[in-house]
Amino acid sequence: MVSNRQKVGDEIAVFTPAGLCVGATVCSDYPVIYLAAWKDNSLTEEIDGYQIGENMSFKFWDASAGVEIVLDFTYPMVNAVGSGFAFGQGAYASISLSGGNSMPTRYALRQNYPNPFNPTTVIRYDLPYQSEVELTVYNLLGQMVATLVNTTQTAGYHQVNWNVNKGSNSWLTSGIYFYRLSAKNTATGKTFIENRKMVLVK
Repeated sequence: MVSNRQKVGDEIAVFTPAGLCVGATVCSDYPVIYLAAWKDNSLTEEIDGYQIGENMSFKFWDASAGVEIVLDFTYPMVNAVGSGFAFGQGAYASISLSGGNSMPTRYALRQNYPNPFNPTTVIRYDLPYQSEVELTVYNLLGQMVATLVNTTQTAGYHQVNWNVNKGSNSWLTSGIYFYRLSAKNTATGKTFIENRKMVLVK
């Protein structure tokens, strides 16, 4: 999951559906992340936490890039020892986000974050196989305005930090833009293509 890109000093936090942060930890260089999520205490108003059965969401803070990334999964909290991400019972749950040697199982282009953005946004994509990758940006007229990636990349989870104020992109104005991932499997020659929309606000 996040272990393919985590660095020492990055952070990950867990949130209830209402947006309450109930646990967080700082990443180390070990490729498994553990954190504790605090359970709601019905006996006191002073202690708020998760409720059994709630779908918890996760956010990842990239310390070096200074950006927050919303992870693309949720997990229901349980009240017993079990498999999956959440286990344990009592005042808190111990959550294991184990990336290990896991790899993407399919190609995917993720929604940029933040969106709308100014001037920096993060674009993430998943490659299940080594691929020839092109990540490009187009305006509403279909004109290509930026090439963010144009190289062969190994399988894994990838991301690009795009700052429109740097280089030849500084002339771009507020508006809607489209970004396009084209990934050609170097072994089979099959190509995956996906487009998404983002909004620049200056």
